[in-house]
Amino acid sequence: MVVNVQSLVYPLAGKVTTRELVPNGRNKPVNNENRAEFVRLYLDWLLNNSISEKFRAFYLGFHSVCASNALIMLRPEEVEQLVCGCPTIDLGELRKVTYYDGYKQDDKTIQHFWQVNRIGIVVTSGSRLS
Repeated sequence: MVVNVQSLVYPLAGKVTTRELVPNGRNKPVNNENRAEFVRLYLDWLLNNSISEKFRAFYLGFHSVCASNALIMLRPEEVEQLVCGCPTIDLGELRKVTYYDGYKQDDKTIQHFWQVNRIGIVVTSGSRLS
């Protein structure tokens, strides 16, 4: 990345892109007098402006699924659990509520499914299995 106080040059999708933080920024080099301004402008671009389009899409999608009025009643950990799911997988509970369409619980295919599923979860998830 080339640093001028008011512009950034950075790779984006295989191309070199220039983003001026203020008009004519590419002609203002960083020095001791303006380094705080550069840091402020760069952080604002990095944390806000550069992701605003993607964040807006996420925000609208998230709020179309989760009503924002209900979210105010939840703690951050509860919102995380709603979005990410339970941190542990209880195969016993999952087996209890599984509906077998066209199969029976004691069919060989189902027994193999649960054996492979248990191994797959242990291999990919480690300690998530209870």
